[in-house]
Amino acid sequence: MVLVLLWNNPNSSNESETNTEIYCPIQQTKCTIETTFGPIELSANSQIVPLIPFNLLLTSNNPSLTKAIIRFEGFDDYMGINQFKFTQDNTNRSQWTMRGSIPVCTIDSKTWRVTLNLQDKNSKSFSSQWFKLKII
Repeated sequence: MVLVLLWNNPNSSNESETNTEIYCPIQQTKCTIETTFGPIELSANSQIVPLIPFNLLLTSNNPSLTKAIIRFEGFDDYMGINQFKFTQDNTNRSQWTMRGSIPVCTIDSKTWRVTLNLQDKNSKSFSSQWFKLKII
C-alpha cells in the first residue's frame, strides 16, 4: 500500500488574497490599499450618496492587472447587489474609472460593505479586500 500526500499551497501557483477587511475612508479622502498587485489607490469624485451617480478612480502601476470590480452590499441587511466594473483608460493605462450609484434606504443612515476585486489576465493572481462605508 502506497500513501501519497499532496500539499496544496494556495500561494505557490496562484498569488491570491482572501476577502480581507481594510480601512478606506473614501468619503473623506483617497485611500491606498496594499494588494498582491502592489499598492492600489482608490478615490471618489464626490461624496457617495444614494441615487446620485458618482465616479471612482482606481490607480495601479501594475500592468498585469486586467480586471477590477467593486461591489456595494448592505452590511446589516440585503440591499441588492450593486456591482460595477472599472474600465481602464486608453491613454493612461495606470488609471481605471467606474460610474455607479447606490440605492436609497428607508432609514437615515446605512452601512455598506464595499468589496474591491482585482485579477490578472490568466486569473492566476487575485485580490479581494472590503471596507465599511457609512452613508448618512
